[in-house]
Amino acid sequence: MISVLWAYEGWQYVTYTAGETVNPQRTFPLAFFIGTAALIAIYLFANLGYVPALGTSGVAGSTRVAAAALAAILSHGAGKLVAVAILMSMFSAANAIILNAPRVYYAMAKDGLFFLVGHCFLSLVRVQLPRSRWLSEITSENSFNSLRGT
Repeated sequence: MISVLWAYEGWQYVTYTAGETVNPQRTFPLAFFIGTAALIAIYLFANLGYVPALGTSGVAGSTRVAAAALAAILSHGAGKLVAVAILMSMFSAANAIILNAPRVYYAMAKDGLFFLVGHCFLSLVRVQLPRSRWLSEITSENSFNSLRGT
C-alpha cells in the first residue's frame, strides 16, 4: 500500500505556487479536476490492457503488473521500459519536493513569519542544500526501502 502512495507524491506541492498563479481560486480546482480525470482515464485504459494480456489470475498474482503485461505482449526487454517510466516518475516527485517545498519558507519569510537570513537567494540555497544532500544519500545508499518499511 505504501508503494501506491508514492505514486501520487507531488500533487500537494502544486498548491505552493498559488501566490504566483493568476486566479488561483479558479485555476487550481479546474487543474485538479482535469488532472484527476486524466489520471483515472489513464489507469482505466492501462487496466483494460493488463487483464487481456495476463488474465485476472495473472494480474492478481503479479507484483509488477505493467512490466509483466508488457513482457507478455512484446518481450522481456520491453518490460524494462516500465522501469524507466517509474524512474522518471520518481525523479519527477523528487523534483517537486526539492524545488517547491522551499517556497513555503520563502512565503513565510516574506510575510514576516519565518526568519530571513541575508539575500533571498542565499536563504533558499541554505534550505535546499541539506534537503538535496539527504535525497542524494537515500538514493545512493539504496536506503529508500528502509523508509518504505521493506
